[in-house]
Amino acid sequence: MSFGCHLGELGRCQRAYDELITRWRRVLPAGVMIEIEHEELVDACEANVRRMLAHCGLEWDERCLAFRETMRRVSTASSAQVRRPLYRTSMRRWQPRGELREPLWEGLAPT
Repeated sequence: MSFGCHLGELGRCQRAYDELITRWRRVLPAGVMIEIEHEELVDACEANVRRMLAHCGLEWDERCLAFRETMRRVSTASSAQVRRPLYRTSMRRWQPRGELREPLWEGLAPT
């Protein structure tokens, strides 16, 4: 996962993601996709989880709010995070400062 170690690669991956999502928005019928910003989910978790479930035609289950209590194996880089409640401490702290951003901007630039 080179995008996790190099801002230029992260920018290129984000640009590819944006292009893909733009295409899906254009070709899929209205209302097929649901989009929820991370900040919205943290600010109003239950309301947004209910919205996602309803969108998928699924019923509400209280266990959706207890995701961190699952005993299933997690083998991703976020394995420690999935055992924690949603938290606000990282919101808007992802932005690198000054010249550290240059590789990211270069990766985000159109080719």
